[in-house]
Amino acid sequence: MKTPKELMARYPYMFEGKNIGISFAKGWFKLFAQLCVDIDTALGIDKHGFQWTQVKEKFGSCRFYWYIKGRKSATYVDVQTLDGVVSFVNNPPAKGGADFAATVDKINELVEAASQMTNHLCIACGDQGKAINQSGYTLVLCKKHTSREPGEPLDIWFNDDEE
Repeated sequence: MKTPKELMARYPYMFEGKNIGISFAKGWFKLFAQLCVDIDTALGIDKHGFQWTQVKEKFGSCRFYWYIKGRKSATYVDVQTLDGVVSFVNNPPAKGGADFAATVDKINELVEAASQMTNHLCIACGDQGKAINQSGYTLVLCKKHTSREPGEPLDIWFNDDEE
């Protein structure tokens, strides 16, 4: 899958219902598409009403928020310090049967691993990068995108015509 439109067509149940914003960063799209594949596999035949409620950039990394049958994703508290971002994650245990709890735990594991990977992937192209703080705003950028000309726009997000 190369575009958000293809991803949404492949896994429509993940994008149905209410959400407060799903932003597709070009550099993280391949990772997000694989996350969708992995979650679909973890869900098996019964998709349990899984859906994305928000996908966004926060302090240079990606946050993936989701909902599944009465259970919301972890809550993040991020604090910008002089030494970088400090994140706290509140991930309450899943309630329900053992199979459901195991599925929720697997989703949490997959989502957290993907989020951590974005700490080192350029938001624009997906190459290895590092967090760059420019005027108080943090982005993970590779060498190519860090060294762009001053004033040169950074093409990060999919446009409507690319979806």
